[in-house]
Amino acid sequence: MKFRFATESDWSLLAKWAAENPDIPEKDAWAVAASPSSVALVMADDDGKILLILPWYPSLTIGFFGFSPEANAKERIKAMNAALPVVEKAAKKFGIAHVEGFSKADYLMAQWAEKHGFVEETRQAFVKTLPKDK
Repeated sequence: MKFRFATESDWSLLAKWAAENPDIPEKDAWAVAASPSSVALVMADDDGKILLILPWYPSLTIGFFGFSPEANAKERIKAMNAALPVVEKAAKKFGIAHVEGFSKADYLMAQWAEKHGFVEETRQAFVKTLPKDK
């Protein structure tokens, strides 16, 4: 198996495959297209036949909201409202088009997020944590 990074013609092929594959949600294809920092890995067999084009892009993941234990709900909302434009500006500076965070629906953060343009992901997330290099 050989790999390389995608060229312009590979992106056209990927768009065609995505449009013709009902298992690829349209929003996923648009997410790749909307990310200025998208790249793709092309996997081909030894004869050069492309078997997989794997697009990816960085996203900014909010690890958690580290609120002061003394902060009340109004103060927490005020702080989140102030933080959001800073996070958005930082993401855009680095070519990142997606900001995500994890929460439970009954938490204040989740309720706030839905009111501020975050959309609940309906699919199960699978996260791989890579080991640290020694």
